[in-house]
Amino acid sequence: MRIVFASLALVCVSLSACGGYGNVAPGMTAAEVNKEMSMFPVSRIEPFGGGYSATYYANDTCVLFKEEKVVGKDEATEQRQAIALGNIGMGSVTVCHAQCMPPGMFRQKVCDSSASVVRR
Repeated sequence: MRIVFASLALVCVSLSACGGYGNVAPGMTAAEVNKEMSMFPVSRIEPFGGGYSATYYANDTCVLFKEEKVVGKDEATEQRQAIALGNIGMGSVTVCHAQCMPPGMFRQKVCDSSASVVRR
């Protein structure tokens, strides 16, 4: 069920009519980003050293700031696979969540997967 909601949110984020993530650009202030992203609730703010912080909107999008200015952003990715063998098919969906880190920091991306087998 999480995958379904994540997929719907990902589709919504990719459409400019759903909000302003596509309009967020480097150099924007935190206030400008808040205005663009007002339709999306903030799930967490992660402070880092050196003036960096990341604001996450659910697990689907994030914006990286340095001293209150946008320096990067990331969004969830979705990968679908399907295999058909006669009258049986198998499908899987993998969603890797957004991650914003300052330069020089690394963290393993968190991904959720689901699979299903279907008989025709």
